[in-house]
Amino acid sequence: MKKTVLSLALAAAIGHQLLPAVATAQTPQVLPKYDGLYSIVADINNSGLIVGGAIDLTNGNSIAVQWNNGTISTLTTPTAFTWSSATAVNDKGMIVGGGCSESGDIQPIEWINGLPIPLETKGLGGYACDINNAGDIVGYVNTEQFTAPALWRNGQMIIMPSLYEAGGIATGIDDQGRIVGTSQGVNDALGSQVPTQWLNNLPTALPLTFGQDYIGVLGVNRTGGGGTSGYVIERKALDGDPLGYLITVAVGWQDGEFRELQNPAGSGNSVAYGVNASGLYAGYTTAPENGPRIPTIWDKEGPTTLPLDPDREAIAVAVNDNGLVVGIDTTDRRNPTPVLWRLNNTPTIELANIQATPSQTVTLQARIIQNGRSVPNQTLNFQVNGKSLASAKSDASGVAKLAYKVPSSPKGNQVVTASLGGGKSVVRSIVVGKSDTVAAITPARAKKNQAVTLKATLRAKEANIPLANRKLKFVIRGKTVGSATTSSRGITSMTYQVPATTPVTTIPIEVRYPGDTQNSAVVGRASLSVIR
Repeated sequence: MKKTVLSLALAAAIGHQLLPAVATAQTPQVLPKYDGLYSIVADINNSGLIVGGAIDLTNGNSIAVQWNNGTISTLTTPTAFTWSSATAVNDKGMIVGGGCSESGDIQPIEWINGLPIPLETKGLGGYACDINNAGDIVGYVNTEQFTAPALWRNGQMIIMPSLYEAGGIATGIDDQGRIVGTSQGVNDALGSQVPTQWLNNLPTALPLTFGQDYIGVLGVNRTGGGGTSGYVIERKALDGDPLGYLITVAVGWQDGEFRELQNPAGSGNSVAYGVNASGLYAGYTTAPENGPRIPTIWDKEGPTTLPLDPDREAIAVAVNDNGLVVGIDTTDRRNPTPVLWRLNNTPTIELANIQATPSQTVTLQARIIQNGRSVPNQTLNFQVNGKSLASAKSDASGVAKLAYKVPSSPKGNQVVTASLGGGKSVVRSIVVGKSDTVAAITPARAKKNQAVTLKATLRAKEANIPLANRKLKFVIRGKTVGSATTSSRGITSMTYQVPATTPVTTIPIEVRYPGDTQNSAVVGRASLSVIR
């Protein structure tokens, strides 16, 4: 479910920004922590058991911990280990993570009934990143050649192949046995990571999209029900500064499709750390130029910001299938606080994205529901671009409506926020003009004079819908090598014959869409690795 040595990785992320009833303010439940220790939550199972680590910043050592019914307790660190940390827990209460032996090697650990069991490695260390309900564990082990993705099943360690035979890391496994992680790229001085899914231990690349200034880094965090969470890193230009600045962009993969998760602020940083079996993602977003981190979840319609007291910031780390979201209040980044949101305690607001033209009057229409029932007579507050617009009460069908006139000269899309009494805030867009479009292409690998399949996906960003029956062009080294039309899922592919004269190298590949009356033009970029 989690990124390598997740507790420590989250600790670094906290300290440095890279990379129903009438709803009242629903601040998260504060979880206990040990005095003087830097407490990090990493995962939550469907029973509400939470795991993570408590870190002593004076020496960097960590103790694996769990929270059960609001009570914190330590997990036993194996004998002769100097520290331990937990990264994932399944519904049977089996916990995995890692620790450091006296030799200095980081070792994978499984806890069963609270007892630690070091897992098999190649003698050079490793880490356990996730465990499913069948007890299958994934992570990595170090070999003489590289760090390799690993699977522990029925007490046996299996070294899984990576895409380019250069190693990688397995970060998540779901109950259907789908494994995700990254493969190390080849012929790439920047050391790029390629998002990877393993089925029956066979790796396939997941589609991605990078801007022209992609720097070769991404993260793949968790998988659940066919969904995979992660992020990419892009460079955004500033006026007068061609180098611009780097931002993280939250993304999700679902059954071979690629989705860029919308940032409520329109731009800024975002990361998706987790996803549950229903396709609900959890992470955080920021406003441009490193604003405070806002805990955010994404459903199929778009983002919802989680309730938090004013002047605080937090990240959501994991979400279970029963509406519990665990996260970290990072207001004091030197002393973070574990927190828990209970989504089912507050009504859900359903609000659609809207496409409009300048000066057009549109109807903002939101439905309020809880436990599957409409909630009437509730006051819903609307904002546009961060400014209060007005409020409206829900009718007998739980629907609240409000008219809004789009400015005659709008500056981009209008960001609509709907909230109830300071609780969760649903964020959607009034797309003025053409919708942003996201094209993604799957990294490929082939030998000289070999045929390879180039795959691509196309989606409308704000509406989060696949764009069907669109013609995409595939471009290699600036030359169009073919075209293909998208299916109902916005997916297409073509076969490309690698010329025999192609050198052994990494070649940029692109998929291009010229746009249409409702969707903007877009280019998706990845790479084709030509091998011997």
